[in-house]
Amino acid sequence: MTASTSPALGKKRAKKCNYCEATTNLHQHHIMPVLLGGTNDGFNLLTVCKAHHHMLHGIHERASHSNLTKIGLANAQERGIVLGNRVNLKEAGRKGAAAVKAKADGFASRIAGPIRLLRGTGMTYTAIADNLNQLGVPTANKGAWRGDTVSKVLQRSLQVPQVYLH
Repeated sequence: MTASTSPALGKKRAKKCNYCEATTNLHQHHIMPVLLGGTNDGFNLLTVCKAHHHMLHGIHERASHSNLTKIGLANAQERGIVLGNRVNLKEAGRKGAAAVKAKADGFASRIAGPIRLLRGTGMTYTAIADNLNQLGVPTANKGAWRGDTVSKVLQRSLQVPQVYLH
């Protein structure tokens, strides 16, 4: 189902709020929530702006959505779905931390060489960061470089065992 058509009616949905005729920030409100047996057809959907969507859910939208989430989770449990990870949580955490560390170590070992060369020319960490940003080189987390990021990458690279190929 697309945002512009209703499969049940086969016609375009309203492009403005049914209450105030706003044309931006529109939501499709289920008159009867799907969790309670409502459908996604045009007879159960109402086009409303964000403000009126909040009004329809009551003053505290979170409370209404919270209740619907609780109902959905309870229904899932009744169907036998186990919620959460109750087994090996500490081990999974350790493995996750090890994977993050390995990724960071690998990135640091790859980028540290060029950073050391620039640092050897007398460039400051901030100047190196500016240079990397201008070249479009992303950080390990796909962000922008800062002076302290450059410094931390160099520190990390010193802690990673270096492998030399002959």
